[in-house]
Amino acid sequence: MKRIAIPIYFYRFFDDLIFIYPLYAVMFSERGLNALQISVLLAVWSTIAFLLEIPSGAIADKYSRKHILFFAQIVRMLGYSCWIFFPCFWGFLLGFICWGIKSAFTSGTLEALVFDELKYIGETESYAKVMGCARSYSTAGNMIATLLAAWMIKFGYNLVIAAGLVSLVISSAAIMFLIMAPRVETISKEPYLFVLKIGLTEALRNRIVLRLIMFLCFALVFLPTLDEYWSLFYKAAGIPLIGIPLLSVVVSGVMALAGMTAYRWKRLSDKSIIVLFTICGIALFIASRFMQFASILSVPLICFLWVVIDVLLESRLQQAIEGVARATVLSVRGFVEEVSAVIIYMGWGATATKWGYSMGFAVCAAVIIITGILWLVAGGKNPFGSRTESRLPEKQLVGK
Repeated sequence: MKRIAIPIYFYRFFDDLIFIYPLYAVMFSERGLNALQISVLLAVWSTIAFLLEIPSGAIADKYSRKHILFFAQIVRMLGYSCWIFFPCFWGFLLGFICWGIKSAFTSGTLEALVFDELKYIGETESYAKVMGCARSYSTAGNMIATLLAAWMIKFGYNLVIAAGLVSLVISSAAIMFLIMAPRVETISKEPYLFVLKIGLTEALRNRIVLRLIMFLCFALVFLPTLDEYWSLFYKAAGIPLIGIPLLSVVVSGVMALAGMTAYRWKRLSDKSIIVLFTICGIALFIASRFMQFASILSVPLICFLWVVIDVLLESRLQQAIEGVARATVLSVRGFVEEVSAVIIYMGWGATATKWGYSMGFAVCAAVIIITGILWLVAGGKNPFGSRTESRLPEKQLVGK
């Protein structure tokens, strides 16, 4: 377990030790970009990601996944460098294109790598715990970066971005220390299009996989998408610029706690998970309608519940995948998720530009609430068709 977990934890920690995270939306605003332009940047980021999602998944099933993760970080470093040397709309756009490439080639790849490594040693039931802890290390990195950003920002945005580049160098090195076991089943010698076909076939024909992908992509995607706008939420609620990173630290700490403890919630039923999702929407709607200092209290609750829900459903999705093209199946999720994110970015940007930030968050919250209620009403007793992880039959828990 240590040979798998330790490099992954280092990789995820430094992957999110990016000091510009809590400030880049504000940086764009101070460089003259309006809400719609900021949303265009985020939409391009997601567009690049979804265009490459499925092809990159098939590549990750065919070639070395840790090498793919390494080179994806290098591309991301090039993107952040553009923000230093070309601090305008087009420079930011080029940076997001590189970031989108990185997102596509890591989405699904890391998860498939970890699951197959655990499958090799017969520990797939530990997937939620390992990935939950990895998410916590990632969040801890984000939290530390955010805290330091509150001090570093007085030296200017360029220093903040450059410090993040150093973190990415360490992250790239960490993943190369992962000693991978021989694959239990391999399709590396199969033609690329064959790999792509078997992954797409399972994503569409396996009913449990399809239902989980639909919910993760069309419903749960709202919450990580809105994560890009929390700094604007804080600013609209009256938080001063220096306080935004400090507040983000608190939220990151809550998310780290959620990641570390998410596996303890694995006995929750599908309906209970959807109820928690709906509660997130209600909390966001109430906070957005008041948009005052007290409104920020809802953000830690929303983020905590989202992390728990995401870890649980991702674990159930991994357990439901039966074929060998695991990264391709997961990339189908990433593809649809990025398409949904583009729609949300553009919808939020247009709404917030015309009616203000409050209305942008309120509309998203209303969609979350309605979606949750519809899934509860129409989904029956077991909306996803899955079983709780603790009740999965042994043959699904232990690799061949």
